Amino acid sequence: MTAAGGIRIGVAGGDITPPAGVDLSGFSPRMGSSLGVQDSLELHALAATDGNATVLLAAFDLVGLTPAWIERTRARVSAATGIPADHQMYACTHGHGGPETGVLPTMGDPDENYLGELASRTVEVAQAATERQSPAEIVVGFGTSFAGINRRSRAVAPDGPCDGEPDDIDPTLIAAQARDGDGRPVVTLVNYGCHPTSSRERVFSADYPGHLRRRVRLVTGAPCLFINGAGANANLRFTDPRARGYGEARGHGNALALTAVRALQTARPSISTEVAAASRTAALAHADLPSRAEARALRAAGEANVAAADSDAMRRHYEVYEVEHADRVLAAHRDPAWTGRQEVELQALRIGDLAMVATPVELFAADGQAIRAGSPAPATIVAGWSNGNWGYLPTRRVAAYGGYEAKTAHPWYQQPAAWTPQSGDALRAAALASLAEVFSE
Repeated sequence: MTAAGGIRIGVAGGDITPPAGVDLSGFSPRMGSSLGVQDSLELHALAATDGNATVLLAAFDLVGLTPAWIERTRARVSAATGIPADHQMYACTHGHGGPETGVLPTMGDPDENYLGELASRTVEVAQAATERQSPAEIVVGFGTSFAGINRRSRAVAPDGPCDGEPDDIDPTLIAAQARDGDGRPVVTLVNYGCHPTSSRERVFSADYPGHLRRRVRLVTGAPCLFINGAGANANLRFTDPRARGYGEARGHGNALALTAVRALQTARPSISTEVAAASRTAALAHADLPSRAEARALRAAGEANVAAADSDAMRRHYEVYEVEHADRVLAAHRDPAWTGRQEVELQALRIGDLAMVATPVELFAADGQAIRAGSPAPATIVAGWSNGNWGYLPTRRVAAYGGYEAKTAHPWYQQPAAWTPQSGDALRAAALASLAEVFSE
């Protein structure tokens, strides 16, 4: 370790692409096993220390990771590296071209062998990043991109909630870079909020984050980590939303990479050399459950749909989305201990002037912007889909307008009801409290 007062950073990465045959996740019309690989899924880890504290940021090309898997893996990483469990952040790109990991078991069956190998791979990459730590300076730059578009707008979904204009997203792109004593890049971090949903083909793909990383790596000569942000209401700005594809992923990924590179050209060095971590908990609250009668009617309709389905995929769709959902609602009604509350972790990391806060939900642009605006850090990366994934957290506006994210997405996440908009108040408060602790001086 370095003496207190300087930052040392190490980075490592590896391939985490499953074999063909592992179930996919992310799209209900494409449920089932993968038929192959379009491009590789990757894991990258960054370890940083100031001699007093060490933190680890791990970024995965996955739809999400369960809190149980993270807890087990944190313990293994801690035993191998000495980095405390509560100093480790696990961010996911929320790629819809990856394997089912247990976050959305309604989409497919998680492969336990793959998840075990993923944990071992995470330990190896974390160890390598820790061992490669060397003195580095942090610089941070900002850019703007409208590669994403508000998918709830009339322009994208004429029959949807028509919530806002096409450009009502979080367009901020943050690019941070660690540089060695000669000014050479060691690693680049890029933060932008947008769903990776370019294709519904039954193959593994990292989508636009993979193209973004490859282009940044080509230009800078150093590894790149992509941290997805508050993109619950953002999809890529497809030429035709009904005809998305890998070409769109490549074009937007490369364009975002160039925005990041331009942001780095005017990046400012970090004044602070402090490394820290802090966590708070927030209680998410479910909205009112459907009545018992409504749940029984939903179950009956689901059973009828299962019986009438003309394929195994559609039978599974109706079974998990309607029948099993109705059973969860009825079980909640019968459970005297049911509170409708879920405690979640809001964790912040500090590396110099750069803060990162992990939000374990599908976070909307307005909440991401509010967290960044209230943060005491000079630069704050808001990481969506990180340290778990509990589904969409609607804002008051989203709840008022309705639509998929507010009304019908929660059964995919095995939740008996949607989260209340008031839950966002608790999440933002906990996020800002954790940020305030790591930037208390």
